[in-house]
Amino acid sequence: MKAAYHLVRMSLDRVLALSLRNQNTQTWARNSILTDAFQPFRSDLDLTLLSDNLSPQQAKTVRALLKVTKLAFPALGEMNLYSRKNLSLHAQLLNPWELDRDPQLKQHLSSCLPKTSARASAFILRMLENDLHNLQSRPASRKKKWDRHFHAIAQDFPETAEVGFAYQPHQAIASILRLVLWLAGIQSPPMIRDALNWLEFFFELQHAEVADCRQTLLLEVRPWQWAFFPHRFCFHSSPLPTLGLELSQVFAAQLEWELNGILTQYPNHVSLESGDSSWTHLKDIESLSTAASRAFDPTSVRDLPRLTRDVTQIIVAHLDPHDPHMVKIEGRG
Repeated sequence: MKAAYHLVRMSLDRVLALSLRNQNTQTWARNSILTDAFQPFRSDLDLTLLSDNLSPQQAKTVRALLKVTKLAFPALGEMNLYSRKNLSLHAQLLNPWELDRDPQLKQHLSSCLPKTSARASAFILRMLENDLHNLQSRPASRKKKWDRHFHAIAQDFPETAEVGFAYQPHQAIASILRLVLWLAGIQSPPMIRDALNWLEFFFELQHAEVADCRQTLLLEVRPWQWAFFPHRFCFHSSPLPTLGLELSQVFAAQLEWELNGILTQYPNHVSLESGDSSWTHLKDIESLSTAASRAFDPTSVRDLPRLTRDVTQIIVAHLDPHDPHMVKIEGRG
């Protein structure tokens, strides 16, 4: 069944190459289709598009092609868009375990971030957020996928090998969170029990699609959750708590991931229709990064304000100057 997925990928590659003639485009598959965790019609076809530099109009062409393709092939997942001129910035943001799932992209980068326990914790948390519904409804079917994630972490942190994935109902998410906590430096039994209770509660709210404003009430009870979900709470106005070095490093790793995600998706989402919400999210992250540089250990978050500014500058340069959102963005109105 992989053949059908690859046929869709090759067809899109050809159509994009014809539609974006001056962009020297390359399209390839990443993530589960490259592994033995692939499940036909359950696994998404996630793609990467590398180009020279898409114009706003060309980005609209990509969006339209993806929309039509998904109607015909619902298993089409997310397409990450990379510009060759921005690859050096991506190399400062890409989580190394996530990059391992896109080996062809890795070949285009001259360097990558070091593998740290904080970035491993962020990687597992992101995988959990993405797979939450499946883990809640059919955890046994996710065993191969999560065994692979756990094995990837254990290759660099052998001590985690004893923290295995439990695929039985009501145990899967707790086993994943135990690995997250171990990597984040939370290893005493009382702290693990408390953190597990609150983190599982957070993901229950996520699964139930409870509004973010209600989820932020958790910050008042356990402020350390800033470390694990800064991208979810960045709009919150409460002051940052005191976090130890390891948790502040997880905080930074999560914002690295978020900034890279914004940079790979802004050609798809920053437009007349959605520019305000995308821009507001980025500005919230910028404010949060600046606050963190004052509140946390400077060695763990010192690069965040600069990286956020770099991403912001790229997005501003990409937007159509006649877009009315530019008035708000540049403060001209």
